[in-house]
Amino acid sequence: MRIHSIKFKITCWYTLILLAVFAVVLTAAFFYSEYYGENVIKEELREGSLDLQEKLEQFHGDYAEKSLTFYYDDGVMLSLYDEEGKFLAGILPDDSLPALGFSQKEFQKLQNESKNWFLRDEKISLSNGKSFWIRGVHSYSAVVVMTQKMVRILCILFPALVLFTAFVGYRMILNSLSPVQTITNAAKDITASSDLSLRIPLPKAKDEFYDLSLTFNEMFQRLEQSFLNERQFSSDAAHELRTPLSVLLSHCEYCLDELELSAEAAAEIRLIRQKAQRLSLLVSQLLSISREEQRRGDFELEEVDLALLAESTADELAEKAGEKKIRILVENRLEQPVISANFSMIARVFLNLTDNAITYGREGGYVRITLSAQDGQICLKFEDDGIGIPQESLDKIWNRFYRVDESRTQGEGFGLGLFLVKQIVEHHHGTAAVESIPGQGSTFTILLPNTAV
Repeated sequence: MRIHSIKFKITCWYTLILLAVFAVVLTAAFFYSEYYGENVIKEELREGSLDLQEKLEQFHGDYAEKSLTFYYDDGVMLSLYDEEGKFLAGILPDDSLPALGFSQKEFQKLQNESKNWFLRDEKISLSNGKSFWIRGVHSYSAVVVMTQKMVRILCILFPALVLFTAFVGYRMILNSLSPVQTITNAAKDITASSDLSLRIPLPKAKDEFYDLSLTFNEMFQRLEQSFLNERQFSSDAAHELRTPLSVLLSHCEYCLDELELSAEAAAEIRLIRQKAQRLSLLVSQLLSISREEQRRGDFELEEVDLALLAESTADELAEKAGEKKIRILVENRLEQPVISANFSMIARVFLNLTDNAITYGREGGYVRITLSAQDGQICLKFEDDGIGIPQESLDKIWNRFYRVDESRTQGEGFGLGLFLVKQIVEHHHGTAAVESIPGQGSTFTILLPNTAV
């Protein structure tokens, strides 16, 4: 049980409150039982004195030669004294009580060795003029023993009761808050899979958690619809732009190849062609992203030789790397560099990351592609010794259209290449990560499942 969890906090408060209630109730019961026991004894002493007085009145004050039962009544030991306090008859406890003076109708607690007593004196006057002192004695040890036993029982029962209450309370709270864990797990699954079509299971009971789950599902539905609309817009816009861009590029080529233009007009048309080519590249990337988003893992798998793919990527980008005198190094540490994947998608990963490393690499530097095994997975590393990436931007470079403006202004990309890489890797159930030191270079690490066809 986590000490910062809501379940733990509620259990603590619940237990403390019940602990206080139990303490008050049990303390009240303890004192009431003691109070009740004393009152019963006091009442028996009063009744015993009254009974003896009635008997003496009946026998005209004759107390001699009476049986012991004459001076015993319901646990009360009675003894008779004359007006001067001289013992006349009756029953005294086995243990001699301390010599005490008589006190009219007052209760006294006495302790003799290990025994406890309640004592009551009452002076009576009979109708024939005789006067006596009646002393009633009742053992209080039973009440003391009962109280001591109750204290011992409470010392054992109270901690056990607290622990039992805490356990039962925690289980009740755990069951009551179980929908929270269900909501949390469902939200984590949605986050991990990036699949907004998933929904949180609705609890059977239509309580507050039912309303919360329903609200979350409605929110996910709106988000899913918003993303679908965005994807559809990107796809539709890209498709609509392809035709006019193709026409624009073809007209630029026609003007440059067929018409006699002044140097100034030709320069302007070349600039238009360059911008149109950039827009065409953007449209192609948007279409690629749209296709990848619509596939959702539904793509053909084939046998892909990663070593061969790395070499072909290096050959394809050798001319661009040569312009900056950058060496492309391929290092294969895999015994079997073949995995089951979609060739065109994995080829796009190699091409985008290698092209990215060349674009932002330093003059006369290097780009190293390393294939290795790591924890049962295929590890692809793309290293460069270029300008690097600021630490505050490392978690943002995978976002769509994000570019590090301060350090990458010389690049001509649109901030879609890394977004597409991460999307392809996740479709293959892999992970993508980056480490970078500004001014020293960057390392992109791709982990893919080591699967075979």
